[in-house]
Amino acid sequence: EQYGLREDQDLIKEEYPDFRPSESDIDPTFPELPEEKLIFTDDLLFTEVSNLKNWYKAKQKPDISKLHNIRNLGGNAGEWICMDGYISQQNIELNREIFMFLKTIIVKESDYKEILDLLKNKDFRSDWIPRITENHYTFAGEMNTIKEATYDNFRELSFEIKKQKQIVKYGDKGYYPKFLRDGKTKKVELADEIEIERSITKEFEVLMPVCEYNWESYHSSTNKAGHQKTLSKELSFDLNLINRPQTFNLFEIEGEKATINISSRQDDKNSQEFIFLRKDLIDRYLKINKYKLIWGLWGEKQISFKEYNDTLSYLKKHKLEGMKKFKTITPYL
Repeated sequence: EQYGLREDQDLIKEEYPDFRPSESDIDPTFPELPEEKLIFTDDLLFTEVSNLKNWYKAKQKPDISKLHNIRNLGGNAGEWICMDGYISQQNIELNREIFMFLKTIIVKESDYKEILDLLKNKDFRSDWIPRITENHYTFAGEMNTIKEATYDNFRELSFEIKKQKQIVKYGDKGYYPKFLRDGKTKKVELADEIEIERSITKEFEVLMPVCEYNWESYHSSTNKAGHQKTLSKELSFDLNLINRPQTFNLFEIEGEKATINISSRQDDKNSQEFIFLRKDLIDRYLKINKYKLIWGLWGEKQISFKEYNDTLSYLKKHKLEGMKKFKTITPYL
């Protein structure tokens, strides 16, 4: 309390000012972990393929499309749309593991077709879309009740359209000298002009429909919720959703559940977590604001022996890479 008072009086200045001082230690809204329930049980490791090399080289992609839209999720009536998710699976006996992220972006109707085409052609790993915002030192109970408590969630999505060669003269932006070596002697060559290659990009404004609550557990043993996804404020305020104590789920004013956080964790290599939004609500938001929704799945599968050196030996013997990545882009229709 004294820290907050002194900060309000400009007696304390933090290098990175935020909604709340970083010396806060306890979230007094005491959020609890999401409901623990295994909702996706499909075998993504294709264990019917016994040959490890054939499994690794197979072009077949994991299919988790059934998660896009689930009816009566966890006994909650209606249709539920997955807004964000993560799945990892490992089979120790078969020496294989896989992980994947299911992400969504909301785009303007006028940009939709062009973005969809560009996404399908983009070679991405973890940075195919902007990262969602991480909100530290914001109480869970403030995430969707105080606009100033969280970051904005509009982001810039950039694509490289093409490479273009360009002549740059000495002294202009982009010019650089050539460094030459003649035996032990280094020389610098300053040509009147050089030819460089520039990336031509195109940018779009997109909305990330999910953000993250981040409260480090090391501050206090009472901080058990850790890192949890919640609906972005741009959606929750527009849809007039409210929170309830001790849960990250949001509700309509009349009491109907609007979002569902659900997860299951066996260990680090076998876990899943999702956040769902009721279909009628996302449909309303998209229609009123003239937006479109796009799902993007990306992930990697890898060969994994109990001993790391055995993994390296197998990869070298069969001339395989360490990880094989995959992606799928799906429009929400």
